[in-house]
Amino acid sequence: MKLILPIGSKDSKFGKWSPTWEGPYRINRCAPGNAYILETLEGEEFPRALNGKYLKKYYPSIWVDA
Repeated sequence: MKLILPIGSKDSKFGKWSPTWEGPYRINRCAPGNAYILETLEGEEFPRALNGKYLKKYYPSIWVDA
């Protein structure tokens, strides 16, 4: 999954080309009300649940950097 970044978190160095998504993350467990506890790919868990409407499915690139 990827996470929508909050408004105002754009980097002034990149301007309008700042990334709007952060991640990828793995869903660790589900919470009531369409909320999810996420974790990084290294296993570090987020301290609180995030609403599912702020998540989108992550598709890894088929291109590999050489």
